[in-house]
Amino acid sequence: MQIDTSQVERIVAELQRERAGGPPSPPPLKPPTGGGNFDPMEPRIAVLEADMKHVKDQLSKLSGVPTDLATLKERTSHLPTKAEMQSEIGAQLERLGSRLQRQVAITGGIFTVILAAITLAARFIGH
Repeated sequence: MQIDTSQVERIVAELQRERAGGPPSPPPLKPPTGGGNFDPMEPRIAVLEADMKHVKDQLSKLSGVPTDLATLKERTSHLPTKAEMQSEIGAQLERLGSRLQRQVAITGGIFTVILAAITLAARFIGH
């Protein structure tokens, strides 16, 4: 009885891999004699080639992206940053608040003058 050492080595390696918790090894390829894993190779290659044509088509559609990004960067480079916007909005709100305070003060002053005039007119007309 003759023992095939390569088969024994393969079995020992598989047992060691299983014991270590690794994935099982794939079945060995059979020689290209018209059977086994070599038969479906041509159809699989044809599918891969068709997929690569699709990938190339999709990549060609993306060829304008760097130009588009450069254009977008150029158009937005002059726009203010978030911090600049917050600073400007804060300054404008502050100016608006002081204008509003002036308007309230002027309106209050006008009402005070009108009230004083009405009060004085009532005293003179009443006596």
